[in-house]
Amino acid sequence: MQSATPERLPKVVKPNSSNKKILKRRKALVMGDCSGIAKASVIALGQAGAYIVVNDLRGEDIAK
Repeated sequence: MQSATPERLPKVVKPNSSNKKILKRRKALVMGDCSGIAKASVIALGQAGAYIVVNDLRGEDIAK
């Protein structure tokens, strides 16, 4: 089995996306820690125009 070194991984390509606010005035609740998938979800929802509430059990400072 070969190791997954950065040189062996495929190039990451960000898809083209329009700047449409498809979730404008919608509300989203994201539960989980503010890293990984939850963090990516918050960023994507915000960029799409949603109002976001984050629930992070580790504390308010981390959720900001």
